[in-house]
Amino acid sequence: MYPPYVRSALRLLFPILFVLAWAPTLTPLHRLYGFGARTTIVGLAEGALLIVAAAAIVAAGRRRRSRSLAAFSVAVIGTTLAGWLALTVLTALVEPSRDRSEAARRASVPSASEPSSPASRRVLFIGVDGMDWNALDRLIANHSLPFLARLLSEARTYQVDNHGLGLSPAIWARVYTGAPEPFQGFTNWRLRGTDRQIAVLPQWRHRPIFMLDRVLTAGARIHLWDVTSPSNVDFVHPPLWRVASAAGARVGVFDPLPFDVVGERVNGFFAWQSDEGFRIAASNSSGRQAIEQIHDNTFAESLDSVIGGESIRAGVAARAFARERPDIGIYYTHVLDAVGHMIWEPGAMEDVAEARAERTRPLTEGRIAAAYKAVDSAVQSLAARFGEPATIVLVSDHGWEFSAYAHRTAPFGVAAIAGSGPKGFGGAIGIESVAATVLALAQVPVPSTMAAPLRDVVPRWTTCTGCAVPPVTFISSPGDDVERRNRLRSLGYVTK
Repeated sequence: MYPPYVRSALRLLFPILFVLAWAPTLTPLHRLYGFGARTTIVGLAEGALLIVAAAAIVAAGRRRRSRSLAAFSVAVIGTTLAGWLALTVLTALVEPSRDRSEAARRASVPSASEPSSPASRRVLFIGVDGMDWNALDRLIANHSLPFLARLLSEARTYQVDNHGLGLSPAIWARVYTGAPEPFQGFTNWRLRGTDRQIAVLPQWRHRPIFMLDRVLTAGARIHLWDVTSPSNVDFVHPPLWRVASAAGARVGVFDPLPFDVVGERVNGFFAWQSDEGFRIAASNSSGRQAIEQIHDNTFAESLDSVIGGESIRAGVAARAFARERPDIGIYYTHVLDAVGHMIWEPGAMEDVAEARAERTRPLTEGRIAAAYKAVDSAVQSLAARFGEPATIVLVSDHGWEFSAYAHRTAPFGVAAIAGSGPKGFGGAIGIESVAATVLALAQVPVPSTMAAPLRDVVPRWTTCTGCAVPPVTFISSPGDDVERRNRLRSLGYVTK
């Protein structure tokens, strides 16, 4: 038996909870302003369903003026489930497909029947955040990407299945370690005085429900818990550069992650972005370490400066590859993802009018095309300075929808392996297979903790059950990169 004011409070609480739970998950609803008519119609339909479901909950409460809270609860649960099902079906019907198979097929040439030469033991791994097969297909057809067109035509190509992960930290962590890692987004929340993280779960459509991210951010402001940035210090499993370095291979790693990068001591060189520019820690044959400081600032908030900064980053990396001659080279770039967000996220840059103007331009003529051309030049420069013979592994974490969806549908990413022998389209692969494939191509034993390499590229490899990877030595501190923090904040990834 409940007093009337309790029932009144519950009648008010249930529809509010329903709205809070599902409003953040409606992909177009919170992005109506500045986009096309189709997105607006979808958003209005989703909003109408949301209001109808909330109103039905209120009506159920008013009809149940008896003292039976159980009957009222059954009506509320039924209405909530019906509203959830309707919203889910509507979103599934209108969302773009994650599949990119047709575009991936057109970029590659089927394998010839004659046997191919063995792959080189030197491997250049290039990670491009946000590269999309559909964009590559259109730009290659427009003759805008000469080097990538030639590279892909000689490569074994795949779609990268990111398992629906919508944020880059979780995807790239798996790419490098070949195993699930405790990375969620660009921010960690830890209980004060402990090392225990607060899990931002459950999630739906890559967003925490009940606005948990905002609640946690607000709690951090009043010091209920600590806010930290993820970094390579947080890896549970060793990334491929540590495995290769421990096995005696010489590695060259250039700023490999979209979040904070802490300098590491490796057999070769390790470069990371700092406030002053780039730091490159290189070791020689005697084991002595030297840290080179290159003053530069490639992170900026305008479209043109972000695109122009790619040649600077690639130039620094290419010189380091040419000088150190590593067996495995690793390079990561954020330029495509950053430009995509700056154009398709109205709040991500100061000049919103410029972003809206870019959305109306054809893909082959605007800043998206300019960013892809910058990547084309960067990959060509990196490949030339890395030197031949070498196998080139090109991977992206997710694709892009050049619309309000951005990469919230987690479209399949890009993978291409050139110089290993096989050509043609190989279907979809899991993101966990990348690390082991790079190690196997370089003939480095693959730890048993990693997913297996791609058999069509590396039919035989050595597995190491008890791989001895010594504790890593870090040579910088996390969280000292203000420029990277400002970039993530401008893209809406962090709020602190």
